[in-house]
Amino acid sequence: MRGIVSRVGMVICFGTQLITGVRCAAAADVDLLDHFWKTSEVVSESPGSVLRMDLDVTGDGQAEVFLANSQKTGTSGVQEWHIYSKIGEGRYKLLGVLAFSYQLFLLKKDGPDLVAYYQDAGPMGSIVTYRVSESGFRQESTEGNVAAGTYVSAFASWRQEVGLKVLAAGLNDLSGTLPPNWRDLLSNEAASGVTSLEDLVVVE
Repeated sequence: MRGIVSRVGMVICFGTQLITGVRCAAAADVDLLDHFWKTSEVVSESPGSVLRMDLDVTGDGQAEVFLANSQKTGTSGVQEWHIYSKIGEGRYKLLGVLAFSYQLFLLKKDGPDLVAYYQDAGPMGSIVTYRVSESGFRQESTEGNVAAGTYVSAFASWRQEVGLKVLAAGLNDLSGTLPPNWRDLLSNEAASGVTSLEDLVVVE
């Protein structure tokens, strides 16, 4: 059970007082996973997974937490990523929501830019560059009529260079009381040393 409004129940908080062993957040703070559950429209009764990446997209030396609800991916292969940026110890803000495939994106080395490929009708697609700042994401440029295979090797090389991990855990794992079993989708191996999302809050 979580503070404020939980996926499995509700706790009534009075300030930051501890009630029945549950740490309650301040009135303006929302449990991070509860925030994600609500904004990504997770359907608890349906099967699915939470996808996760930890990447420093703002260039401040601290990794942002990327979370996506597999229930909303469908057959497109594009995930809707909810990106949380750290603003203090255990405190985050929602930096933005961005849709892209984890297999078809990279972060530029020479600036805080995220580049993603989107398939159009037929064999061609578009490359879109987003400028990243502390206030969120802004579409910087779009290059159309790009063949699907043009950037595939660049995306793959970048993933290998940065050691990207795309983790997945079942919705039931994250709504339970035990630590979730994260699995790396790229290596198809169990992930170890994954930092917990418990006790993190989103400042609204």
